[in-house]
Amino acid sequence: MGEGDSERFVRVNERKLRNYIRKQQAIAEDLKRSNRDLESFAYAASHDLQTPLRKVCNFAAYLQDEYGDGFEDPMAQKYLKFIVDGASTAQALINGLLYFSRIGREVHSERFNLDSALDEALFILEDDIREKGVKIERGKLPEVYGDESLLARVFQNLVGNAIKFRHPEHAPVVRICLEDAGDHWKISVADNGMGIDMRHAEQIFVIFRRLGTSKNGSGLGLALCKRIVERHLGRIWVESAEGKGSTFYFTLPKEPAVWAR
Repeated sequence: MGEGDSERFVRVNERKLRNYIRKQQAIAEDLKRSNRDLESFAYAASHDLQTPLRKVCNFAAYLQDEYGDGFEDPMAQKYLKFIVDGASTAQALINGLLYFSRIGREVHSERFNLDSALDEALFILEDDIREKGVKIERGKLPEVYGDESLLARVFQNLVGNAIKFRHPEHAPVVRICLEDAGDHWKISVADNGMGIDMRHAEQIFVIFRRLGTSKNGSGLGLALCKRIVERHLGRIWVESAEGKGSTFYFTLPKEPAVWAR
């Protein structure tokens, strides 16, 4: 290959590389736009559904309180209860979806000590921790950049799940630890609870997928954790064994970062 051929080869490959980069940038922009459109749709849909559903909830509850005893047929009372419970569940799901759609639109970045976010979460869970006899073991956490209230929500959901899915034969213990992972901090929330089947390790972070067989909650907790952590340019995952407990890990950058939209 002569010198002219080499230069031509380089120019052709540089042009191909530039075209490839432009295509990837266009795909990334389309994906960002689609995500924004989806967030806007979820916000609008959940917001607009609140008013009619609130009426259904209120009048169904009123009918049950005021006239429930007037139904002589026990099946009628049962059906009325189904209406009330179903409407309340739908309202909780819509409220959760509305909150979920706001994550990323209302993120505030500041430097703060992550211990304060954990303190806030444990304060909210204080009654459950005391009633269930949960032992909390915690190490010193670092200063980070991000939204303190959202990261407190991550701790609240992870510790709350550890309490909810505690092992019936063990005194519940939750350990919050820190590891230096280079340009990131790695935080772990470990428990000695019931654990999960690792075949479902990815599914549990999907919105409206409940962890385990419990009917409690909306199935939003871990999806919210994933969304919040990813908005802080970190990642979250779980390691678990059935009957032996679970450890949830999430990372946070050490330096300020531009939010992922």
